Amino acid sequence: MSEQMKIIQYLPLWAAEKALSAASTFCLNSIQYYIELEERLDGVGDKKELKADFDSGGGGEYIEAAIISCWSIAENQTNPTPDWEIMGGRDVAIVSTPESVSQYIKDHVRDLLNEKWFVSHEKVNYYTSTSMSDFNRRDMIFWKRQKYADQREYRFCVRRSCIGSHLETLIFRNRELETFPKYIDQVFVNPSLSKKEHKKLYYPWCCQSEAMSKFMDWENAYNT
Repeated sequence: MSEQMKIIQYLPLWAAEKALSAASTFCLNSIQYYIELEERLDGVGDKKELKADFDSGGGGEYIEAAIISCWSIAENQTNPTPDWEIMGGRDVAIVSTPESVSQYIKDHVRDLLNEKWFVSHEKVNYYTSTSMSDFNRRDMIFWKRQKYADQREYRFCVRRSCIGSHLETLIFRNRELETFPKYIDQVFVNPSLSKKEHKKLYYPWCCQSEAMSKFMDWENAYNT
């Protein structure tokens, strides 16, 4: 995996306010949560996710416990900027790398979950109803139908090595309070947001020049 890969997380405003607060939080949720969120915000929730049936026979269903964080691989790796059309109902885009996010998750969940839980991450594979190439039911958490390939999804997954957990959500707080989260390289705000909403996102960090340097084009919005 390239260390230079850039990934983008698209967040609704209410989630971005929590992620960018002085007491920043990071959240992983069940697949079902994201299906419902995408359906509510974007109208594209995949109700068939975690299940696969192929025309040629075979398929499967993912039954292990897993909670995930969903990102998108930046189309332009040299100059990663948001594609607001991917997630039409989102207001803030956070740019990072797989290595930074993975390490951040590991550092925070280490004392929360036992050894039966482990962190994995990779880009999502997309399949058609006729293709079983390289399909592995155990890794179905990283598979989606071909119709969603435009999302260029990259996932971080905390899952159990066995069946039997009903964990739906994991939220942890940045251990270094008042310090901008280490995994965030850049923050883009959807131009559709009002100046007041822009400023609300910047406010916790307005006295920290290093943190403010992460916000792209903030000066125009903040000073207008």
